[in-house]
Amino acid sequence: MITTNNSSNHSNDNTVKNPFLLPEILLQLGYYLNGRDLINAILVNHTWHSTLQRYICSLKVLRRLGTVHQPGRNVGLKAKLFTAIASLTKLQELWLERLEVPLNESQAFLETCQRLFSLHLATFIWNLPDLGLYEFSGIQQLTFIKNKMTPLQELEFLAQCPDVRFFRWQTTSSLLEELSPQIQNLLNSRLKYLRTLAIQYAALSDADIAAIVTSLPALVNLHAKSSQFGQLATQAIVNSRKGIQELDICDCESATPEMIHAILSSCQDLETFGGDIYDMKDLARGPWVCKRLFKLHISIMSTSSIAEAKSMDHARMYDQLAQLTELSVLNLGDVRRTTRDSYDWIDLKLSSGLDRLKTLHNLEYFIVGSMHQGLGEAEQEWIRENMPNAEF
Repeated sequence: MITTNNSSNHSNDNTVKNPFLLPEILLQLGYYLNGRDLINAILVNHTWHSTLQRYICSLKVLRRLGTVHQPGRNVGLKAKLFTAIASLTKLQELWLERLEVPLNESQAFLETCQRLFSLHLATFIWNLPDLGLYEFSGIQQLTFIKNKMTPLQELEFLAQCPDVRFFRWQTTSSLLEELSPQIQNLLNSRLKYLRTLAIQYAALSDADIAAIVTSLPALVNLHAKSSQFGQLATQAIVNSRKGIQELDICDCESATPEMIHAILSSCQDLETFGGDIYDMKDLARGPWVCKRLFKLHISIMSTSSIAEAKSMDHARMYDQLAQLTELSVLNLGDVRRTTRDSYDWIDLKLSSGLDRLKTLHNLEYFIVGSMHQGLGEAEQEWIRENMPNAEF
């Protein structure tokens, strides 16, 4: 919006909100337009401006998504952008990427954040001031992705969001080892409602993940794909967060079959689990307690070289799966990090124990992946008869 003085034409209201109504603009346009076209141009732009102004002021969601090819903005334009954002009193959801908060706009931006329900910052540069005086009680969804802020600064901001339910965090560095003990003091007494933590592709260490998981008393959903989730994080879940309901640790190279078995045999509320490639003799060595599981995505291999041992491993594995009577999705394939012939996969023949899965009456999707060369005709017919609702 451009505001200027025009006392000669408006004695009572000396502001002109539409730049096309400025005398100097009209004078320039007059050289190129006849009278009728000039009037039409003024009317169209006046209507557009007034309509756009009302629309912008009523915005509830604003997304400014940057690209690597986007030219930089000078400090003056950045300041004007944040000033404009601060004026949007009805704003609830804000997405900003590839921006830097000018120092003199930092306080105004913090005040804007106090009014938000959802905040998404990516590749963002922000020298955070002292947050002790601020509380972002309205924020329930918070996302930080590859920002030029330290992990501790981002956690300090998170700690000022007492009602946050969802936190998506992709930090580019891990926490210092000596800071791990501070995490629980920083988060535990504040974040009583944070249910979902998404740290896929984050640079956090296994110790960082364990410390954060332990510090979130309401955590039930953990998305940690392609992270350093390992032994310490597993212990944190087994010891402190047995009520976990959703766990995604696909492509976590530090997660061993023994860790997966510990989780599946400890977390009885688990409903969704996504993992990687595991040996059936480790997975099936003891009973699972996650009887509520309705979505399971793992790839199962066999390393036994003796035929009798392999047969026993298959029997135990199929018996284990047969106990998951609430399963709606069973995905035993779709492994991207390996070729089809790299492993000796679970045998999907009826003679190896597939018929033991007749208890899975709720199964809607049975995914086996390309490494199994498909199911045989006898197996497909058996599935159609015993799992009539399943797609495979």
